[in-house]
Amino acid sequence: MRFTLPFASLLALATLVCAQGPVYRVHNNCPEDFELFIAQQSQGILTKGGTITKTDLGPAAGYFYTWANGGGEKDNMLISSRAGFFFVVSAFLAVRMTFDWRVLSYAQPNYWYYYIVRDPDAANFNAGISIVPNAPESNGFCAPAVCLDGNCTTAFTHPPVFNGGPPPANAPAPSPPNFQCKVDPNTVEFDITFCPTGSWP
Repeated sequence: MRFTLPFASLLALATLVCAQGPVYRVHNNCPEDFELFIAQQSQGILTKGGTITKTDLGPAAGYFYTWANGGGEKDNMLISSRAGFFFVVSAFLAVRMTFDWRVLSYAQPNYWYYYIVRDPDAANFNAGISIVPNAPESNGFCAPAVCLDGNCTTAFTHPPVFNGGPPPANAPAPSPPNFQCKVDPNTVEFDITFCPTGSWP
């Protein structure tokens, strides 16, 4: 059966599917307290050994980073190492293309990309970062993303640009520095740890 709901209604429905987004737990394993930023907004001081949990950030959480240990901006560009997330809203694309209610029932938005960005200049690397999904690693999906120094190859040296819709369902896992976890966007959880080794780089 095909329904002809107004596009605005379908868009709102698709937005509801992914509005909650994942749970983000940010851990400070660094030698000292630091100020945490998410999407350029200060979240206050995250104490040494402390954890802060963020929910309801939706599909566009923004970058997680700190200015501590030499991070910050240079020439109006962020040089801090940072954790990033990109959400491919497959349900929205399906609805927009077909206006078919049935599509929404099986084309759930379940494509999470997560990654780390570091400055091209290794001397500007201020903190190691790891991103670990709560889903088990399988065939390269949901693998931990870890960058511990300014020369790591598991991080982008510039913010990536994602084009197009989601990959085919049977596509293999992407290669680092891009990581993917194909699970329900409202149940996935990410642990973001600054200074996984317990020290500054």
